Amino acid sequence: GMLLETIDADDGILRTDAHERLLEADYAEGDAEYAIDRLLSRGYLYDIDSQLFVTEDEDFERIE
Repeated sequence: GMLLETIDADDGILRTDAHERLLEADYAEGDAEYAIDRLLSRGYLYDIDSQLFVTEDEDFERIE
């Protein structure tokens, strides 16, 4: 939730910056990694050359 809302849809965010934001939001190191991996595996984020972008709703079929 919170991380996705802070990412600019057009610019994306470096994975390292996303990680920093989660640490600043009081995530533990391992939890921050896990959260990013979950978002990627669920298709909420996609990765291009270590830059993370938010998947727009219309761009993907929801995968349960």
